[in-house]
Order: sequence, then C-alpha cells, then structure tokens
Amino acid sequence: DPTYDPPQSIKDWPAHSKFPGEDYYLAPFHDVDGDGEYNWDAGDYPDYNITGTDNDARLYGDQTLFWIFNDKGNIHTETGADALGLEIHAQAFGFVSDNEVNDMTFYNYKIFNRSTTPLNDTYFGQWVDPDLGTYDDDYVGCDVNLGLGFCYNGDPEDEGAKGYGFNPPAIGVDFFQGPYSDSDDGIDNDRDGLYDELDTIVGVAGDTTFLTEQIIMSKFMYYNNDPSETGNPSTGSDFYNYLRGIWKDNVPMTYGGNGKGSGPGATSDPCNFMFPGVSDPMFPNQEWSEVTANNTPADRRFLQSAGPFTLEPGAVNTITTGVVWARANAGGNTASVGLVKIYDKEAQALFDNNFNILNGPDAPDMEIRELDKSLIFSLLNSESSNNYNESYKERDPYITLASNVDNQNYEFQGYMVYQLKDPTVSVTDLDNPDKARLVFRSDIKDGVGGIVNQYLDPLLGVYTPVEEVPSVQESGVLGGV
Repeated sequence: DPTYDPPQSIKDWPAHSKFPGEDYYLAPFHDVDGDGEYNWDAGDYPDYNITGTDNDARLYGDQTLFWIFNDKGNIHTETGADALGLEIHAQAFGFVSDNEVNDMTFYNYKIFNRSTTPLNDTYFGQWVDPDLGTYDDDYVGCDVNLGLGFCYNGDPEDEGAKGYGFNPPAIGVDFFQGPYSDSDDGIDNDRDGLYDELDTIVGVAGDTTFLTEQIIMSKFMYYNNDPSETGNPSTGSDFYNYLRGIWKDNVPMTYGGNGKGSGPGATSDPCNFMFPGVSDPMFPNQEWSEVTANNTPADRRFLQSAGPFTLEPGAVNTITTGVVWARANAGGNTASVGLVKIYDKEAQALFDNNFNILNGPDAPDMEIRELDKSLIFSLLNSESSNNYNESYKERDPYITLASNVDNQNYEFQGYMVYQLKDPTVSVTDLDNPDKARLVFRSDIKDGVGGIVNQYLDPLLGVYTPVEEVPSVQESGVLGGV
C-alpha cells in the first residue's frame, strides 16, 4: 500500500549497526527485496525471520521489545569486577489473550562470548526484585520440579497505598531454557535420571549435531535488601558466590531455617534450593518454606542460576524465562502460589510449543447509533480482517483429542458484549461479576447448537467442561442493547 506510513518503531528498527567495531546485522527483519539492507520504505519490517548472519533469531509476541547490551561499554560501578566480554541480544514480549496468558511476560536472551579466552565454571543467573505490592512484607520460594521461583505476601493482607489488600496475588519466574553443559561433567544437569546423555539434532540438509544436557535451574537463593551477610552483594566475589549458592561470608547455604544453620528446622546439610516446599529431590518428604522457618517478611530478592559450565570463545547460549502472575479469590496469602504453579505449567507448554499461540479473530470495527434510551451496536469486519464475513478459523495445537484435523480448529461463533466497571478491567476479569457483566450475546446461524467451555480447575489442575452455552441462533450483527 503506497499510502501506508509505518509507525516510528518500524522506521527506527535497529537492524544495522551505526558504529565501527560492531556487527552490521543486529535486530532481525524481513528483507522484502533481498538486498541485505533494512529499508522500511521498501517494505522491510521486523519479522520472525532474520536476514543476515543469524538465521535462528526470532521475534515473538503481540508486542516485542528488543535491545542489545554488553559488559565492556563502561566501568562496572555495581560490582567493581572486570569485564567478561559478553554481548546479549534480549527480547521481552507478551501476548494479548482472554485467559491467564494475558498476565504473563516472557524474556529471551541470546548470549555471545566475544572474548578470546574460555570462561571456566560459568553460571548464568536470572535476578529478580519482585516488590509485590507493598515491597517490604514479602516471602519467596521455589518449586524445583517446575524450575520456578516465586514471591508472595508474608501475611494475609498486603497493606499500604500500593498494597493489594486481602488475598494478595503471587508472581513466579520460570527458568524455561538454560545453557548447555560440558560433556562428561558427571552431573545430571536436566534432572532426568540420566548423566551426560547427548541429544541428536538432524538438520534440514541431513547434518547431525550432538548437544549436551541443557542445564535447568540448578540453584535458587534469596537475599534481603540490607547490608548483612544475607543481604545485598557489593563485590564481584559476592555476586559470583550468590550464583553458586554461597553467602557473602563464603559459607554455603544449608537446608532449613534461615539457610545459614539457624532457625526452625535448620540443619548443617548443604543444599541447592532455598524454600523449595517439598519439591527438593535431595530432601524427600521434608518441607522447608518461609512459613515453616517462621521468617519475618521483608524486601526480598532472589536468584535462579544455571551452571557450572565452560563458555568457550565465540560460543552462543540462549536463556529463556517467563513471568507468571496470579491471584486467588480466597485462601489467604499462600493460595495464589498454588495458582501460579498451575498457570506456570501452561506457560511451560507455550514455551514447548515455540510460543505458537492462537491469534484469535481480529477485533471488529464498532459503530454505535444512539437512540432514545437505547444504543444500536454494529460490529463490522473489513476485508483485511482474519474474520471477514465471520469466517475466522485457526488450528489450536493444544487440542489433541480430536479424531480429525477439522475438529482441532477454533471457528468464529459469535459476539459477546460486556459492560465494564471502569477502563482498568482486562479481558481476564470478564468472569468477575464485580468488574464485568455480560449484557448481550449473538450467535451465527449454523449447525452448532451449543458450545462447551472448559475451565482450568485451580485445585485439580485439569481442564473440565463446566458450562454449556446454548446457541441463540441469531445473526452476526448485534441488535439493540
């Protein structure tokens, strides 16, 4: 369309470097004319396929933020440590959805070792300062099996002007994808019961690649926002010790209590994961949480790390994490943790499916005609819409019980109109009668006589058909409301 004026974000897309000494190809783009140059005025645009030196790069999400940083561009005022020579291509992305995926964000980091020497005993860490509502009354914990770290309120009410009140939410960070281990390191890095196994990857051209084990979350450690031995790191060795599960005084963390050998349930046994509940395989049938340790809630930070491994010069590793938010309607401050774990399994499935999420039908154009004490709504789909003539159809990879491919499709069936309490109500609140009310429903005329909705049971962790919506057999255009 020669009249189309792309948004500034497409015009300013950092596809190429402007500085000497940097790689020419940076952010991924679709090269319409194949000239190897990013020219938005020629139709080039950010895309899933990169043109340049890296054919594996991808953009994800309905909104994507992309940036590049390194550790040699300035002095290290935070750690005082020497530069390592790492360059990181980062993405933060999210999806618009009518379920819990709408409250998730995801982060992908491609890490390049630009140095000329190998880095031994390397750890990659995901650092999190959750500040959940009111920031100084939090607890943290982890689920070893899920690779999940989480934060929740330390008491039933999250007080203060920025607090959530009673039944506060929880937030979790999942370590989906870590670096690859050294060969023959004698460590079960992916905790599958096998040691040093190789994954065989056969390429399109028939070439074979052997990959070592992928290191998943191997350490989980917390610290407080204070200057104590269990507080903020201040030197390079402090940061490195925290990645390895070692306190600032060089004492390894131990199972139970406060992680330093004191408090309820404390032991002298070394451990890899703090506050794992009952999920630590090294301590079966034992429970350790901030609740059992009777800790005082505070301003918590936590680290999820993967290692050790050798990072060779020129090596490239990818780290992918996801952030899950959930709020239970009842059950106090710990109930939302269970819901986060359930939603995290859905986030993991989304990652396993390469973030291929249903697009859903495009939003229609809405026209409102005002009459005396009534409104007439008209919902219209243009020819450029994927729901033109109400014909939207898309295959859902999560539907696996269908006997044929046609039954794995989502097809457009009609419109529902909600009245919202205020502009802050999101699509995930539509089932909350205190925030949204269904005021009208319209259905296309076809052979479908009813729709069975499946909802995630937060206690059983399974999808169950709990509601059947009868067909109202009306046209696709709404009447008066």
